[in-house]
Amino acid sequence: LAETSVTLSAHLANIRKRKLCALVLLPDMGGANLILDHADNLEGAAPDVIMLDKGGHPPCHFPCHTIGFNPYEEGVVAGRHVRKWSSDRVVFVGALTNGRIPYWASQRAEGLKAALRGRRRELICRWLHRGVSPERIRAIIKDSKATPPSLVADNDETAAWIVDQAAAVGLTTPEDFRLMGFDNALAFRHYNLTTVAVPMDEIGTAMAKMIIAKPLLKSDNYK
Repeated sequence: LAETSVTLSAHLANIRKRKLCALVLLPDMGGANLILDHADNLEGAAPDVIMLDKGGHPPCHFPCHTIGFNPYEEGVVAGRHVRKWSSDRVVFVGALTNGRIPYWASQRAEGLKAALRGRRRELICRWLHRGVSPERIRAIIKDSKATPPSLVADNDETAAWIVDQAAAVGLTTPEDFRLMGFDNALAFRHYNLTTVAVPMDEIGTAMAKMIIAKPLLKSDNYK
């Protein structure tokens, strides 16, 4: 679905006209809020609506099933890997959204901090707009004060942006700094990032099982 209100509203209205046994929504981190803004267009779209919640806090004002990620636990998983690095100071880099820290990113940072606690490793958080200069990224890399410097980005998009900005000032990974992201996003796999992968195939299977378990699939009124 296009990420514009007018186009999204039209798509959802068209979906509502069909007699579906279920509707599965797979928004990105911020897409759930956009869909919920047009929840009225989903009324009656299907007996069951299942939404993937990547943000860590499921919607409470729309009647739907959710299968969600736990960004805190994702941070813990990242931390277990980072503990293998020979770094006593790690920098977490997060991108601000409309000047605010996204909830899911803050939870990933908290999980990472919890995993490093008691391991004599310090976590420094840096929240940035993606418009900052390459020199600012170089300063953050040096802020790690480790050899090599160690960074964890809030997701693969931010990690890829860090790689590009660092390259502009002559720094590369893994030669000049370590870097980890989250999500194993297809759009950024050519960066060859170390990343915390989400088992999307298992989530898809779980959604399918929820749908198949519904007796409405045997009805001629739905397809």
